[in-house]
Amino acid sequence: MSSNLDYDLFSRVAREAPDALSVDRAASEMGRDPDLICSSIESLVAAGFPLEYTRGASSVRLLVDAPRAGCVHGIPGWGEATTIFLANCGSTQEIVRAKIAGGTRLPILVLSESQTSGRGTHGRAWFTPPGAGLYFSLGLRPKLDYRYLHLLPLLLGVALAEAISAETGFEPTLKWKNDLLGPDTRKFGGVLVEPKYSPEGVLDHLIVGVGINVRSFSAAKELGASGLEEYSGPTSRHQLLNAILRAVDRHVTLAEASDPGAVLERWRRANSTIGRAVQVLGQEESPFEAVAVDIADDGALIVETSAGEHRRVYGRVLLVPPKPSGAVDVPMPHVRK
Repeated sequence: MSSNLDYDLFSRVAREAPDALSVDRAASEMGRDPDLICSSIESLVAAGFPLEYTRGASSVRLLVDAPRAGCVHGIPGWGEATTIFLANCGSTQEIVRAKIAGGTRLPILVLSESQTSGRGTHGRAWFTPPGAGLYFSLGLRPKLDYRYLHLLPLLLGVALAEAISAETGFEPTLKWKNDLLGPDTRKFGGVLVEPKYSPEGVLDHLIVGVGINVRSFSAAKELGASGLEEYSGPTSRHQLLNAILRAVDRHVTLAEASDPGAVLERWRRANSTIGRAVQVLGQEESPFEAVAVDIADDGALIVETSAGEHRRVYGRVLLVPPKPSGAVDVPMPHVRK
């Protein structure tokens, strides 16, 4: 099990990237014996942290694909961004929240190689082992019309999907609102949007949490999740992070300048929910099955029940597996494409 010394050392290596950090320098700055530093590096490597190191070497560096500070280069408005790269934390959302409360200038990026108490949509736990994915939170202060706030989860889901497609050539689909799915409908990522308002009810800032399993791991498979590389092949996490940050910046700019209809149409083109049977959870009544037929102007999912009633859904939905071969089909409602 890694220690606080290990985590502190990893953060120092990450800050130094792409250059190497010498063992002697780390020992001097941390007030530790060089042999202890070497043991700490070996513990991190054994735990799966992305480090390039051989026993007895005089320095250590991040693996070339590992995310690092240069990921914000070339993004408008991010030249003086606060970027924090951690080995491990409870939740990157909580760290961004604390930084903003403490007066840290926006934008903020906090990325952790692993999290012990990450949270996804509806508060569900999100376990993140080192070296397996991209798990980070952003603190942003966009100038958005109030009409866009409820569409941000949809828009940012599209941003992630387009970034992945541009970087890897694989085109994921979106399950309402913003889960990233592979062609086998297994989830490998998603985004969580937390708007924060002033006492006057005006948007002050956003905290955006992103979790993407780049590589599959046992805990994800046990939950029925997957990893991006199962569909895309080998992927550089550093380059993917840069592509995602660029896409988020581009899509937020789109929201600042465009109309809500454009946001909805971009999501419709990327979605895998409309036309599918879904199980609706989180409503006031018991879960029920329906068919997703469209999304409303406020971002709600419109479903048609077996009685032909159209209803707006704001809670959680699950995709119902397709019927087995030979099953009798029932008439499907009209679906907007």
